[in-house]
This record gives sequence, structure tokens and C-alpha cells, in this order.
Amino acid sequence: MTLQITALLMALCLIMPGAVLFCAKNEKSKAMPRERIIGSVLTLASFAWAGLQGYALLKEDFTSISRILPFLVPALAIGSCLFMDYLFTRGLGFALCLLSTQYLNQLFAADPSARQLASLAGYVAIILGMFLVGHPWMFRKALEKCRDQEKWRKLLPAAFALTAIIIVCIPLSA
Repeated sequence: MTLQITALLMALCLIMPGAVLFCAKNEKSKAMPRERIIGSVLTLASFAWAGLQGYALLKEDFTSISRILPFLVPALAIGSCLFMDYLFTRGLGFALCLLSTQYLNQLFAADPSARQLASLAGYVAIILGMFLVGHPWMFRKALEKCRDQEKWRKLLPAAFALTAIIIVCIPLSA
């Protein structure tokens, strides 16, 4: 995957919660943090990607662990989709963490002119992803805050959009 494709996918993962927060007054956005179908797709794709990366890292040195990964990862992915709450929020955070680490690795190899700013945006995305995975109800609370107060409905989506623009523009300019 190239740096530009990674940046575009990462920006899409940042725009999604921003768009949900911007449309907070809509009744459909109220159920979005617990959306099961989109969340299942994001979670399964993230588990597949993480499993492939884990298998590639472990297959040479830890063969006993790498033998059980093809069986363990699908079971964990299906179990997560069936038994976890806030699946959209957690799946989005999981995808954002994976994409951000890929983005930072590729950014290091590309060496663009504003790498420090792009790295900062990448780390912001990783921290956001970790919060979405670990504290998914914070997204629900942000949604409620955006529904109640107009200033937050403009500020939070703008922050997501600005981070997405930084992440996309710097690699495209290199």
C-alpha cells in the first residue's frame, strides 16, 4: 500500500466521525456509535490486517505462536463482532490505529518536507484511535454535546477535518 492510499484511507476514517458529529441533530446519528453492520466490516477488516501483520512478524522466530494465529484471529474477530458493544466506534478506532502506524512508517521512508507536522497529525490519529477503542462512550458523549451545543457541532468536526487535510496534503505534495 502506498503512502497516498494510506493517507486517503486514514483521512476517510477521520472524516467519518467528524461527519457523524456534524450531523448530530439527525436522529440516525444517535445510533451510529453502536452501528453493528459497518462496525463489523471495520472490525473484521482490521482483524484480518492485524493478523496478517502479526503472522508476518512471528512466522520466522516464533513458529509455535504463528501456527495458531490463522485459527485464533478469525475466532477473536467473530467473537468481537458478536459480543462487543459500540462496534462501529471500536472498529473505527482499530482501523485508525493500524492505518496510522502504517502511515508513520511510510512517512519515514518518504521524507516529505513537512514530516514533523504530518507525524504530529499521525500521532493525534493514533491517540484518537486508542480512545475510540478503549473509551467508545466518549464518542457518544461528544455526539450528545454536539447535539446540545452549536459551538461543539462546528468545532469538533472541524478538528477532524483539519487533521484529515494535513494527513492527505503533506504526502501528496511530496
